[in-house]
Amino acid sequence: MTSCDAKRSVRIAVWLLILPLLAAAAASAGDWVGKENPQAGGRSNFWTADRYAAARPLPGAPQLSPADLAGMAADLQAADETVAGEALVSAGGAAPTLRTGELAVQLFEPRGRQAALTAPAAGSARQPFTSAGLVPTSADQSYPYVTVGRLYLDIGSSTYYCSAAAIRNRIVLTAGNCVHSGRNGQAGFYDNFQFVPAYRDGSAPFGTWDYNYVAVTNTWYSSGGRTPNAADYAMLEMDDQTVNGSLHRLGDVVGYLGYQVSSLKSNHVHILGYCDNFDSGRRMHQVTTGSAKAIGQNSMQYGGDMRGGSQGGPWIQDFGPDASKVRVVGVTSFYPTPTGNRTMSSSIPDSRFTQLLNAVCAHRGGNC
Repeated sequence: MTSCDAKRSVRIAVWLLILPLLAAAAASAGDWVGKENPQAGGRSNFWTADRYAAARPLPGAPQLSPADLAGMAADLQAADETVAGEALVSAGGAAPTLRTGELAVQLFEPRGRQAALTAPAAGSARQPFTSAGLVPTSADQSYPYVTVGRLYLDIGSSTYYCSAAAIRNRIVLTAGNCVHSGRNGQAGFYDNFQFVPAYRDGSAPFGTWDYNYVAVTNTWYSSGGRTPNAADYAMLEMDDQTVNGSLHRLGDVVGYLGYQVSSLKSNHVHILGYCDNFDSGRRMHQVTTGSAKAIGQNSMQYGGDMRGGSQGGPWIQDFGPDASKVRVVGVTSFYPTPTGNRTMSSSIPDSRFTQLLNAVCAHRGGNC
């Protein structure tokens, strides 16, 4: 064994020892941490055409290599089998109740566009899937697609975007790594979050929605920012907007998806998001795929080829126009670094998900 191999083995061993301790500590403390928007209640003046145009897909979270994961999967799964015995908590979605073009705005004028790439139906992981743009493209303005959008954020002097989806009247769901670094406590939260539902080619057909409050699981908050992670998801409370002379919630305008926990180990899902390897992230993309394998840390790997910017996108079962059936059962957490692998991974939403949702629902009357 080389010195590099020995050092890597030590790091992995330490990681295996620390993660269960962090998870146990988080569970005992209440598994969520939140932060108020210091400018809540007022429309943000941070986002300009130049900042929208400069936004790039948020880089993927650091991860262990596929070779390391293959050797660790059994141990990790044994160390963190959190789903077993958990109650199946679920709720339906809702279609929009208010249809208006009053909020439509052109954010910026994109330059150039990468054509959608053609890729095999499975990569080196041999986990089949179907990947395609929306047909027709205008489907992004119909339920349930319309609930999904870009989540813009600011880190220091740079702007980025992830994917996200409305899951209650004021609540948007995304990945934990899209709102917090996993390090440095409160200072690890990113800033200036703004949700743009049904974003397409620089336009916001249903306006831009600023956040009032953001919360993340303690499991991600104290993780060191590594993936796979047992609870890599976060939620934001969005501010209301004036439409037709009165205040309305996000869910009134675009509707929202339902959710269901402890349902990802054996399922078939429709994954939505904005990824830089298709249409330069300018249009919503979709992957349909079935469960493949557990990769440890309460996470599942499915076949899929969406990459940068797809983090935070919803994994939906029973996808279709019936809002009572549509359920989010996962959230894109990470994609492997090797491009030929063609898989996507999500934490399995469990009791930490419902704790987080209940906390954000209770933050303001009418959120849920």
